[in-house]
Order: sequence, then structure tokens, then C-alpha cells
Amino acid sequence: MSEIDTFNKFLVAAGGDNIVFLKPVPQNISGDDALLLAAYLVSMATALPKQHSFAEVLAAVENS
Repeated sequence: MSEIDTFNKFLVAAGGDNIVFLKPVPQNISGDDALLLAAYLVSMATALPKQHSFAEVLAAVENS
């Protein structure tokens, strides 16, 4: 298994109480890139004010 490249290629950032995309996300991305983007979003979103936990949202999505 190869090393995971954690470079923030989608330029995701936190700005105030929001997540900001400094570069538009392409319409088509690989599964690995989707996981990388998701990891950045989750890691930043968990630091922001919110009403739901990641586990709650994930369970709701998986059950929809």
C-alpha cells in the first residue's frame, strides 16, 4: 500500500463559521480524492459550531 498524499489539493479552509473552497471542486474526482476531500471537510467541520456530530450525520446518510 502506498503512502497517502495529504496535500490540500482542493484548497479547503475554515473561514469564520464556514468551510471555504478556495478552488472549485471538479465535477469528477477519483475515490481516493473523494476520501481526501471528505477527510479535510470532516476535520475542519468538527472544529466549527454545529448541531450534529459526524457519527449522527454519517448514520443518517447511510440509512437514507
